[in-house]
Amino acid sequence: MNLPKTFIKYRERYSAVFVVAALLSVFFLREMYYISYSSPTFDEGQYTAYGYSLLKTGDWRLANFKPDLVPLISALPLLAAGARLDTRSRHWKNLDTAIDIKDVWPYTLEFLHNNVLTADKLLFYARLPIIFIALLLGLAVYGWSSRLYGKAAGVVSLILYTTDPNMLAHAGLVTEDMAFTFFAFITVYFYYLYNRSGKRTDLLLTGAALGLALNTKYTAVLLFPSLAGYCLFEYLSAREGLKHRLFALGAVAVTSALVILPFYGVVSIKYFLIGLERTAIHINGGQMAFLNGKYSIHGFWNYFIYAILVKTPLPALIFAAMTAAVKFRERSLKGVDSVYLLLFPALLLLTASLSNFQIGLRHVLPLYPFLFVFCGGALKLFKGKLSYLIPAALLLWQVQASASVHPYYLTYFNELAGGPEHGHEHLLDSNLDWGQDLKALNNYLYDENVSDLILSYYGSTTPEYISLDYQDLFSTIAGHSGHTNRLKPSKEYLAVSATNFHGVYFREFGKDMFYWLQGRKPKAVIGNNIRVYDITSDALAHEHLANVYFLTGYPREAERECERALLLAPGSQMTEFLLALVHIKEKRSERAGLAQMRTYLRKNAFSVPADLPQFMPAELFRDRYARISSYTARKFLEAKEPREAGFMLKLANRIRGTGLAGRGSL
Repeated sequence: MNLPKTFIKYRERYSAVFVVAALLSVFFLREMYYISYSSPTFDEGQYTAYGYSLLKTGDWRLANFKPDLVPLISALPLLAAGARLDTRSRHWKNLDTAIDIKDVWPYTLEFLHNNVLTADKLLFYARLPIIFIALLLGLAVYGWSSRLYGKAAGVVSLILYTTDPNMLAHAGLVTEDMAFTFFAFITVYFYYLYNRSGKRTDLLLTGAALGLALNTKYTAVLLFPSLAGYCLFEYLSAREGLKHRLFALGAVAVTSALVILPFYGVVSIKYFLIGLERTAIHINGGQMAFLNGKYSIHGFWNYFIYAILVKTPLPALIFAAMTAAVKFRERSLKGVDSVYLLLFPALLLLTASLSNFQIGLRHVLPLYPFLFVFCGGALKLFKGKLSYLIPAALLLWQVQASASVHPYYLTYFNELAGGPEHGHEHLLDSNLDWGQDLKALNNYLYDENVSDLILSYYGSTTPEYISLDYQDLFSTIAGHSGHTNRLKPSKEYLAVSATNFHGVYFREFGKDMFYWLQGRKPKAVIGNNIRVYDITSDALAHEHLANVYFLTGYPREAERECERALLLAPGSQMTEFLLALVHIKEKRSERAGLAQMRTYLRKNAFSVPADLPQFMPAELFRDRYARISSYTARKFLEAKEPREAGFMLKLANRIRGTGLAGRGSL
């Protein structure tokens, strides 16, 4: 039966509409679950409070040198929801002297956790505009891919986009990354359209998108050399119209400035310019980066290349390789579509790789929509009905990979990295652990009926989601809780975020902070991230915890851990020795500590615990043990106890002279 051509035409058109709508609907539903699951990630609280305070008061004190577009649009739903802004708070007044992000956190936490809306509701509403932007980006990806390679290719590109864990992870967070990805993409897309159509509307849209990109993230300055490169390419291809093309670029720049100006006004535009300068200084200053067990304050030349290879689903990488094969076969790698799809991503990747600031794949997130459009070109390899089984199989693989990590999208690592469970061995921070799993941890602790918790949390929120008091172990922003656990807990767990587990931001202690957990199998891993250990009856774990607390200056916690260890293993030489040192180090208990050390030495024939070297895995640990041993020797000498003094002095000298990497005998 021959169907009318008009019917076939409309069927094809509406079939594509249905598929696009279905894919974006599934994406939306997954995001709704994801934003309900995730606790606040690192920058979300600050962005939310910044945007809402700016809407309500016009005050820039929470800006911390960040552009205002994402904070403003994320705060819009909070106006309707009736969130409260307390400008009489002590923390609000302290913002007058704020210098960096750490000075902003106290008010941010107060805004999140002491509001008429719960932190969950505040973030739920604030995250919705970012999801809307992500949906628009999906439409743009489909539109450009369809224009270049046909509707089937557009669907392939959209499937890759809507199932990519990196897109899913950042589409539901109040950060600049997804919004910048969208505005950067459509800036290049509209400029591409302008050079095909010559329409002034496309040129104005290019400038407007550029302005919005600049007011989203300062990295958007890279769009200027990119647009210049596209302009040069167009001129070299046509060999005419240079003045006209340069004038068009000037119009784009002017339009972008006119778009930015209303957000700040003439007087406040200084905040945009100061933020641009401060961001450059911050990036050049660097931040500790982690890559495959290595640490560097200056970053790694291959950090982002490696991140792309292990955090992008393999089907997408295979599609990209197939498209490259098509372009190579057709000798079209220098073609219009290739240049537009590759130039800005290449410049972004190069700049990020040369930067000292390498803490997450999100810094090169804008290259992904270009990648997905590029992947659409792979369909040219396949002719005939059966040949389409290959891309269909790849897409099914992509869907399976995406579903397997739901809703832990941020922790996705592909098969090359061994999957999400091995992700922490490769990359950390926002690649895996950004504070998003605190609610899931709370649910797990409730199910396990845990009575006491020791928590080392990497994130920017207070652990308000933990429904029991916890003993803190260097949680990032919340600070020290001051609480110590009971001596006789019914069930006590230790929970450590992946970034803390590897000691990325523990400065001089670094990876040695949790050296004793290496090789221990956790009872559970929450969200492929937070490692949980049952230490209820583990005397050795409490000894090591006491050691860490002691060396880092937390005597109350160190004392508690020693006493807990002695309840579990009475007469432990290491615990008795360590408890004496804990008391000696504190003035209020120094005399009791010296008495304890005297008793220990005489009871053990003036010998040190055999396992003492295991508690000094690095030079910093040995140095601190040597110092307290020397101090103890001096105190014994003042008390006219030469034998004890001589032993402790000899011990200090032996510790300094061991030259051990951490384990062995003195």
